[in-house]
Amino acid sequence: EDIPSIHCSGRDISKELEALLRSFEEKSDWKRRLGALKRLQGLVLGSSEVLRPLLPRCREALLNQVQDLRSALVREACATLQLMACTFRGDFEFFAIPALPVLLKSTSVTILIIAESCN
Repeated sequence: EDIPSIHCSGRDISKELEALLRSFEEKSDWKRRLGALKRLQGLVLGSSEVLRPLLPRCREALLNQVQDLRSALVREACATLQLMACTFRGDFEFFAIPALPVLLKSTSVTILIIAESCN
């Protein structure tokens, strides 16, 4: 699926990220969280330089999406992590190290699509 790039200035990116984090907290509205993951991918594609210093703020929320039981969310969260790793490379290490145990734990889930997404 093609994700459109979203371009934001340094001032607007903080507001965008806060809105995404609020969406990730909506446990009962999985479609909203799915949309937030796709929007985060768009920000990575279009605003990576201004997003880079703000990455620590979204680590916990993103890893929580990887642990969800809804396969569509897990698949999109893993795609987001992959995009971030490819985009930020060495700057993603602080994110990747805590993500590894979460991803490994998710590969043992018996729901096949979740396990495959986390591999």
